[in-house]
Amino acid sequence: MPDAAPQAPNPIDPPETAKRDARRCFEHALKAAESKNYDYAIELYLQGLALWPGAIEEGLKRLRVTGVARRQSGKRAPGFLEVRKYPTTGKDARRNLLNAYHLFALDPTHSQYIEAVLMGALQIGLHYVVHWIAPILWESLSHDNKLSVTRVANIYRAVEAAGDRLHEFGDLRAAEETLRIALHLADRWRSLAPNSSDANKAVSSASSKLTIVQGRFGTDEDFRSSLKDAAAQRDLHDQQRTVQQDVRLSELIDKARAAYEADPNATLKLTNLVDLLLRTEDDAREQEAVRLLDEAYARSGDYTLKFKADDVRIRRLRRQHRAAVDVCDARPGDEAARATADDLRRRQVETELAIIEERIRQYPTDLRLRYELGVRLFEMGRFDEAIPAFQLAQAEVRRRDAARLYIGRCFFEKQFWQQASEVLSTAVTEHEIPDDDVGKGLRYWLARTLEATGKPNEAARVYGQLIQFDYNYRDARQRFERLSLGS
Repeated sequence: MPDAAPQAPNPIDPPETAKRDARRCFEHALKAAESKNYDYAIELYLQGLALWPGAIEEGLKRLRVTGVARRQSGKRAPGFLEVRKYPTTGKDARRNLLNAYHLFALDPTHSQYIEAVLMGALQIGLHYVVHWIAPILWESLSHDNKLSVTRVANIYRAVEAAGDRLHEFGDLRAAEETLRIALHLADRWRSLAPNSSDANKAVSSASSKLTIVQGRFGTDEDFRSSLKDAAAQRDLHDQQRTVQQDVRLSELIDKARAAYEADPNATLKLTNLVDLLLRTEDDAREQEAVRLLDEAYARSGDYTLKFKADDVRIRRLRRQHRAAVDVCDARPGDEAARATADDLRRRQVETELAIIEERIRQYPTDLRLRYELGVRLFEMGRFDEAIPAFQLAQAEVRRRDAARLYIGRCFFEKQFWQQASEVLSTAVTEHEIPDDDVGKGLRYWLARTLEATGKPNEAARVYGQLIQFDYNYRDARQRFERLSLGS
């Protein structure tokens, strides 16, 4: 199974395109699990969670069920070497969490892997994941008679911190459930170290916080506090809306900026501010977001911040290129406009290539990055470098046939006709959905290859198959008609 390496920079609220892709992975995973292909199902769930790490209902809960079924079927838990391959305490918080998901999937009852998920989720601000996993971890720990004081204390602090954040968010139900687990952990800590003043303070703290949450609306003072909470909930609600009124958005940005400036080492406050700044395509706000991310990265060394800043840079270049293309469309024949658009496209591809190469150095096992590297190299005409990248990328099941399509096209461009034909023929045979974009692309370029090698009848047959799926696909119909008339 591939490494669960980082795939996207914003774990709390990834873009809708990422969620849509993640849901596709989850849907395919569910089907694989139903057919008892548990390892493949887990692989697909992990791919989806890499895109959307906070997907509890569709991702994590089903992943856990699949992992349990896999173990019950007799499959092994991760061995020593595999555990070392997926570290959960490195410098990159996102990678730690995704690696924890991998180990948890292979042995969902192992308390250390459950703990790794909890700690990783807290580290990147996925407090609802902590809320979900905390009772599972407590159930596992309750049967362990060899717990260390330090371990229980650390878990308690993590769960209590998540409960505090949920309380601040105004989700009293989730806060109560999380703080109740924190109180259980504090009690366990005290039972292991009855003379510890820290353990006794922990019990008192958790108990007090739980009582406050449970009786939140019980007094006039609590009612006044609840009004403040309502305002906080309104802030949170408004942050999740796609369309913001300019005034309200500016107000939210000012609040988020003040919160971050008061605590500049809080990554969650930074990402909250950055996400708000990026809600509109405002040049000044985007520049501020990039500057803040770069400064935080320089201080902390957390590469996910650099990842986010580079994504913004790419988005800005793509928007500039789209605008230049729109000018070309409005002024057909304007060579200066066309040259500007071409130059922007070249700058965009070169920038993306440099960023992807840097990301590969950070995450060398991320096969998605190998695929993206191959695409940029292909666009630049660097086919000899693109082919090895795609050959590595095809090890990821989700992009296997897309990578093969590009490999075939690289061979085609180099006029390695036999190699192109063999790769594309195999991919056409094995690709499960003949009428999706990859399936149509495979057939088109296979037919082009057959045509180039002097096999017009075979090429016409493949073009004929293609136009049954998409009559207007590229120039397939025209080529089919020409070959059919010439036969």
